[in-house]
Amino acid sequence: MSNAASKPRTRWAAAAALAAVAAAALSSGAANAETTGELGAAATCTLATIAPPSGTDSTEVLGMSANGANLTYVAYTAATSNTTRAFVRINGSTTEVNLPGTGDRLYDVNNAGLAVGRGTDTAGNIAYSWKAGVQTRLSTGSGLAVDVNESGVIVGNTGPASDSAAVYWPAGSTTPVALPVPAGADYSSATAIDDDGTILGFAVVGFVQKPYVWHPDGTYEELTGPATGEEDTLVATAVDGATAVGYVSGIGELAGGLRWDLTAPGTYEQIALPLASDVNGAGTIAGNNGSDAAYETAAGAVTVLPGYNATGYDIAEAIDESGTFLAGKVGTGSNSSGLPLFRAATWTCA
Repeated sequence: MSNAASKPRTRWAAAAALAAVAAAALSSGAANAETTGELGAAATCTLATIAPPSGTDSTEVLGMSANGANLTYVAYTAATSNTTRAFVRINGSTTEVNLPGTGDRLYDVNNAGLAVGRGTDTAGNIAYSWKAGVQTRLSTGSGLAVDVNESGVIVGNTGPASDSAAVYWPAGSTTPVALPVPAGADYSSATAIDDDGTILGFAVVGFVQKPYVWHPDGTYEELTGPATGEEDTLVATAVDGATAVGYVSGIGELAGGLRWDLTAPGTYEQIALPLASDVNGAGTIAGNNGSDAAYETAAGAVTVLPGYNATGYDIAEAIDESGTFLAGKVGTGSNSSGLPLFRAATWTCA
C-alpha cells in the first residue's frame, strides 16, 4: 500500500503541496472514540503517545509499515524549530537515526524495517535509506526519499526543491530512475508507491501543481478533481490497490478529501473527511475531520479518534492493513511562542 501504510504520506507530501517518535515510553491516553451520530456505534479506540525526548518539545509519526509493527517519527528541538531528530521503532525497539545535518527525517518504513527519508548538507536535502543501523545515501546531490513499498522500491525526487525531478530507486539500487512528466514541467516529485509499483506524485506546470499517477506499465496520467481556484491545490497522498486518496488544499484551510478509482481514469469522488492521509486495502481512509484524527470506511462511516486534549489539532497519518492500528499526531497545546505542540500518537481499535 502506499507509504507502506503511511503514508505522507501528508507528512512531507502535504508540506510540499502547500509550498511544501530515544527510547521514549508509550503513555496511555483516552479511550472510546466518538462517531458521527448517523453512522452508528464507533469502534473502541485507545490512544497512546510518545513523549518528546530530552531537548525536544514536540513529536509526530511520519510513517508506518503496512503490518503496523514499524513506524518512523520525528522530534523537534525546543530551541530551533528547523532542527529535527529522526527515530524508527522496529517491532517495539526504538532507535535514533543520526542522518547528516540538522534536518533529519524518516518519512516511511516497510515491514522489513527499511526506512527512507532525508539528511541535509549545504546543498539542501539529501535522500537516504536506513535498515538495521546501516545508512545509505541515495542521491549524489540534493534529493528526498519519501516512500518505500514491500519490495524495497523507493520513490521521491532528486535535485533542489525548486527544480526537483520525480524518481524511483529500484530495490537495492542507489541509482535513481526518472519518471516521465508533462512537457514544460517546472519541477516534480513522487510521493507514494504501492506494492504493485503504482506511484503517486505531482508535477508543477506553469506554476500550477497537479497530481499524477504513474502505472506499472510505464504510462501516466493526471488525476482529476473538482474545479479549484488559483490558490487551491489538488494533493494525492496514498495508494493501495485501485484506490488512491488525497484532498484539495486551500490557503489556510482544507477544502475536501478525495478518492480516486484508478480503474476509471478521469473520475474522482469526494469523501466525508476533508483530509485523507492514507488508505489500506479495504479502502479505509486515515486522516482528519477538520480538527480531530479520524478514519472513514469504504462505505463512508466516519470514526473520530480520541485526542490528548479538547483543543488539540490531531491527524491520523497512517493505517495498517488490518484497519485496527493507526498512527499520527495529537495536539498538546502550545509553547511559549504560541506555536502548536504535538505528540506522536498511535491508536489501537477493536
